[in-house]
Amino acid sequence: MQKIGFTTQTFKEVLLTEKTTLNEVLEWGAQQSVDWIELRDFSLDYTTDELLKAKATAERLNLRLHYAWDTTCFHSPNDHHRIRKGIENAALFGNGTCSRVVIAPDLIDAANGKSGYSNEEFEVIVCNIREHIDTAKENGVHLVFENSLETINEFDALLEAIPDMLATFDIANFFNHKETGAEETWADLKTFSIRRKHQLPYVHLKSCKNRVLQQELLRDGDVPLDELFNHLHENAVLCVELPLSYDLDCCNRRVKNGLDLTRSLKQTI
Repeated sequence: MQKIGFTTQTFKEVLLTEKTTLNEVLEWGAQQSVDWIELRDFSLDYTTDELLKAKATAERLNLRLHYAWDTTCFHSPNDHHRIRKGIENAALFGNGTCSRVVIAPDLIDAANGKSGYSNEEFEVIVCNIREHIDTAKENGVHLVFENSLETINEFDALLEAIPDMLATFDIANFFNHKETGAEETWADLKTFSIRRKHQLPYVHLKSCKNRVLQQELLRDGDVPLDELFNHLHENAVLCVELPLSYDLDCCNRRVKNGLDLTRSLKQTI
């Protein structure tokens, strides 16, 4: 059964400017009757004590926490210790925690003609991903690698090269032509989602319309949600991930709308 939740990434600015607290976001999430929340540790800044307090709050509210962090490169040897720290943090939330990570966005610069990874970079990344998947498994964590700037073909090649690699399937990122250098279509994405269904257990829901990122989750964006939901894994974890805002009420309203839309569409399938 698919579980529905949202990410604290949308609340990043109001959290950093102390217009709200992580506990208040968790409390608000419980009021929306979500199954779980993705706790985004923006730069691995949360302490162990803070993460354990968040876990205790979530357990009191009958919420499951999954975990995410940014600014990681699975190509650079200098990031190995940070990746292990992220895995250890994710393990604090219990066996089976999904931990969303990006692969190596700093290596891609489509605006300046570097779309995708070189062959050398690809091989190094594959080797490092395999190593850290093993470490994560030992800690009871599922690393779920997000397609951030990769094209569909390149991300598909990574999943082909690493059969036990799992992904955070971000349905809008593939349509960001300026960042990926490719002009993907819904037909491309549908084919990918069907072929890789069992490697896409974690889904970020946000929308592009005519390849422009939208502030709201749309039923009829570049990815038609009702059709997409027919192709996802029956146990996929669905995460509403909308662009951040500096206004708390705006964050609450847009996330609630996204959750309501997701639920209404799921009920029709």
